[in-house]
Parts: sequence; C-alpha cells; structure tokens
Amino acid sequence: MNIFKNKLLWIAPIATMIILVIFSLAFYPAYNPKPKDLPIGILNEDKGTTIQDKNVNIGKKLEDKLLDSDSNKIKWVKVDSEKDLEKDLKDQKIFGVAIIDKDFSKDAMSKTQKVVMDSKKEEMQQKVASGEIPPQVVQQMKQKMGNQQVEVKQAKFKTIVSEGSSLQGSQIASAVLTGMGDNINAQITKQSLETLTSQNVKVNAADINGLTNPVKVDNEKLNKVKDHQAGGNAPFLMFMPIWIGSIVTSILLFFAFRTSNNIVVQHRIIASIG
Repeated sequence: MNIFKNKLLWIAPIATMIILVIFSLAFYPAYNPKPKDLPIGILNEDKGTTIQDKNVNIGKKLEDKLLDSDSNKIKWVKVDSEKDLEKDLKDQKIFGVAIIDKDFSKDAMSKTQKVVMDSKKEEMQQKVASGEIPPQVVQQMKQKMGNQQVEVKQAKFKTIVSEGSSLQGSQIASAVLTGMGDNINAQITKQSLETLTSQNVKVNAADINGLTNPVKVDNEKLNKVKDHQAGGNAPFLMFMPIWIGSIVTSILLFFAFRTSNNIVVQHRIIASIG
C-alpha cells in the first residue's frame, strides 16, 4: 500500500518521541529543583555555660556562623522568639527553622565535664594514697569540686519544616536541617574528644555513647504532604508530554492518510476523527 511509503507515517512516531523527550527535559527541574536563597530560620535560645572559668556559648557561635554564611543556596534568617517563628512559618517567610535550646551549651558539654571531673577525682585519690597531696589541699579541692556537680543530659536541637507552603522548598529545608543536626553532633563529639585528649583523660567504654551522642535532634514536620507530588502538580506535569505528543501524532497521521490514494473515504474520515 502507498500509505506505507508516505513519509508522514514514519515521521509521526519519531516526532512523538522527540516531543516527549523535550517536554520531559523542560519539566525536569520541577522534580529536581536547585535552591537559591531559600529562607530558613534560626532561633537561638542558648544561654551558654561556664567551663573551667571560661564562658562557652555553642549556640551563639553556630548562629553567627550561619548568618555570616555567603551561600547563595540557603538564606539564614534570625528569628527572635517562638511567636515570631510561628508567624514566619505561617506567612511563608521561611520554609523551616532550627531551634537551639536554652541549655544547649550546658547539656552538650555535660558528659565531657563529668568524665573530666571523675578522672580528676580518681587522680586525686591516687595522689592522696601515695602522700603526694597534703590533707589540707585535699580538703580544699573536695569543697571546690563538691560545688560543681554536673548533671549529664543530651542537648536539645529541634528542627521544624512546613511542607504546606511548598513541597520542593520544604524537602530542601528538611535535608539541610537534618544534615545540620548530624553535623552538630559530629562537631561537638570532636571537640569533646580533643578536650579529653589535651587533659590526658582516659575514656571508659561505658562513656563512649554519651560522648558521641551529645545532642538529641528532634525533627518535626507541619502540614505534611505526600511524597513525590511535585507540589500538587504531579498529575498535570506527567500528563502534559503525553497529551501534547498525542495531538501532534494525530495531526501527522491525519495528513498521512489524507494524501494516500489507496485509502477509501470512510477510512479517511475515521483517521481524521481519531
């Protein structure tokens, strides 16, 4: 049949494939967005603590580092209170927030302080037994250390992400904040081990877990949206290439059958309708 010699008949499926590829590439960023100046809040309530007569405020250092960041992907925004936090999330001024607890520094370093104090007490007892330390000095050290009891706690670091404002934005914010929590744990652990090493403190196996997990990270999501929904536009974005491709294919096939001399009128009408 002459219809099979018609170039339009063979061009139709090729054109359809090309159109599907073009539209798939065009909508690809909707599934894999690249962030730019994505606003994420930082609420620092850390009051700091005193370690060996030195003021330590881990939360403040972290806040300053984030706010001074020159990243063009994430824009860190300072949040002053929980009231402002709720308003900023509701008004979509931020997609997520990191909250540093008021006792963050105190609790984050509590295990390290406890290990150091226990080690020094044990060292002191050994020196007392050997007679290296006079009784009056021992009494003074006991009184001083007795007033510095340390309660070991995990520091609290909380993240909140609002999925309702933008699924793409919330997914990026969630990834950033989750990674931030892991990084904080790693950094404080490193600092603690360096402190213990500098003071020649031996760490018991029972203390390892507390030293390597100084921070408890709580990840919370508001207005949850199901995954892989492209912000609610997934059905539309997935159907668009198929719809356009079918239209172009129908047009090409219409002209292919229309110019064929071996096709009866009835079949031409069916082809034009289809």
